[in-house]
Amino acid sequence: MKGLLCMLLAAGLLAATGLVVTPVAKAVPSGALPAGNIRIACVGDSLTEGYGGSTAYPAFLQAKLNALHPGRFTVGNFGASGFGAQTTSRFNGGDGTGYYGNSSRFQPSLDFAPDIVIIAIGANDAKNGQGGDSNWRGAAYFEEEYRKFVLLYTALPKPPVIIIGNACSVRQTNFAITEALVSGQVVPAQDRVAAELGLELVDFNTASREFTADEFNADGVHLTTAGYARMADVYLEKILEIFENDNPVVSRTLTPPDKKWYSLGEIPDVAGMFWCETRADGSELCYPVTIDMLDGYEDGGGGKRLLTVTRGGVTLETPFWVFPTCPGDVDGSGAADLADARMILQHLVDKIALSPDQLISADIYGDGSVGIANARLILQKLVGKIEKFPVEL
Repeated sequence: MKGLLCMLLAAGLLAATGLVVTPVAKAVPSGALPAGNIRIACVGDSLTEGYGGSTAYPAFLQAKLNALHPGRFTVGNFGASGFGAQTTSRFNGGDGTGYYGNSSRFQPSLDFAPDIVIIAIGANDAKNGQGGDSNWRGAAYFEEEYRKFVLLYTALPKPPVIIIGNACSVRQTNFAITEALVSGQVVPAQDRVAAELGLELVDFNTASREFTADEFNADGVHLTTAGYARMADVYLEKILEIFENDNPVVSRTLTPPDKKWYSLGEIPDVAGMFWCETRADGSELCYPVTIDMLDGYEDGGGGKRLLTVTRGGVTLETPFWVFPTCPGDVDGSGAADLADARMILQHLVDKIALSPDQLISADIYGDGSVGIANARLILQKLVGKIEKFPVEL
């Protein structure tokens, strides 16, 4: 198999497959998401809204979901820079001026009627020492305020799936936001609220520790466009996990490759192959098969062989045929013609005995047998009544 991949890579056939999602034990109950368009509200601060001209993570999340499930998801950006979850938090003013519930983005996030809400807020509540915007009043106070804020979304007429995204790590103190408070007190409180309320949790704090210097803004608090793209990947994994659990795959099919047969020594490829999945809601999605999904192929000479493809831990097989030269070419002349039809008939009346390779060449139905119909089919192709043998379809 290693040799096969090397040859295919050398041929320039390798393509990206996209994100592979690892299932986890926790699952949102089936039916929590609608069968049609799924609306995702991204609620948060500047890491949601975007900062310094960078493309924000909700835009990347929308693009990535569109690529995987066209038209199935609508992502709304309801980020509000400078705002927090505490009712007393400040933003260039008195108590409450920095509370997200008082921002211009709060009501639109409710009116959006989301099916999923990503709540990624809390760093601004940890401001401690920037004059009038010093918001920190202790871990217990933050936890209670954060809980009340989250409950605002659980109380919607159609309760959405809530994803708690804990706060991003801090590379350097800025805007009176410190790593000690954010990762040491804000994040544990967020994690406790998620556990207490039975909500989905994305440990973005841990994930962000793996980000490169180029993915953090020079201020050490915000992200660059590259960082926001990676942030979208972190949330994408959780969204797909929820989607898979809510709307499971009920059947899978593998379409055969464009080329159905090969000459001995040729390496099968995956051009034209699609992995199609039908879900519980009746929708079907098909993904192009790429070389890194190809586990291998059954080797061993001519005849019917199998291509083996794996996606998401599931393996499917599809047949292909190998001929010494080409289908129907019994005499090895390089083409199926009248002489080949004659040889098949002579074999059938015991005037000659076809060799194993010749029998493979004569098996143009791909059913492992050779009869009068095989000779007739060669003649029909010669006079233009058919264009391809069954093994070529």
